[in-house]
Amino acid sequence: MSGYGDIATLTASPNGAGQPRRVRIGLLALATDLASEHDLPRLLPGDVDLYTARLDYRNPVTMESLRAMAGSIGGEVAKLLPGGELDAVIYGCTSGTVAIGEAEIARLIHDVRPECPVTTPLGACREAFRALDARRIAVLTPYTPAVTQTMIAGVEAFGCEITKAACFNLESDYEMAGLSPQALLEGGREVLDGKAEALFVSCTALHASAFVSLLENQLGIPVVASNQALAWHATRLMGRADAVAGAGRLMQLPLPAESG
Repeated sequence: MSGYGDIATLTASPNGAGQPRRVRIGLLALATDLASEHDLPRLLPGDVDLYTARLDYRNPVTMESLRAMAGSIGGEVAKLLPGGELDAVIYGCTSGTVAIGEAEIARLIHDVRPECPVTTPLGACREAFRALDARRIAVLTPYTPAVTQTMIAGVEAFGCEITKAACFNLESDYEMAGLSPQALLEGGREVLDGKAEALFVSCTALHASAFVSLLENQLGIPVVASNQALAWHATRLMGRADAVAGAGRLMQLPLPAESG
């Protein structure tokens, strides 16, 4: 028989010595995404923690495969800190937002987390263009021409004019994650024609956010990348005004007035 006696019951502050809890953001990432979990934390304020659930998804990237992931959204939202508080939810797929629709994605998330602000890459980019006062947009994507065309239609629905577009004609998120800064820079130069007020580099599977400042310095116009826009929009939706150095002009700006 042990000799330590009765087990003492201790009392502890749920927030650790009375400290306020850290900010929590839930991320819905694709099962095949190699970039978002790496890029987003460095784009968020230091007191924000990111928690990830992975949506059921398989390459290749087609409109059909993108639409199919809608069925897993509700179940994966439920896996984000069950019973715990979240301050925002990020849906992490730009082309998936076009395929499923912003309103439907928000509905599926709010069915489980009705209290949480929700951002999608397409919605975040819409607000980013408004914040930058940019309406003439050059578009660079890693997708096939068919998927790129649907992305262009999504941006045009904001009231933006697409000045020029180019794509890398890839069907795999794994290949997209491997695109180099030099490839993105060359692609950015290809689509700039002197008319564009901003460059949109679409896709959360790209590691583009790490190179936004480089692209802006080389190309001379604001650059909006999917993960960069998501971090900015999520932070602003929570009422935060944090400016992230080295992540592009967007990260210094407030949410535009009368944002929906």
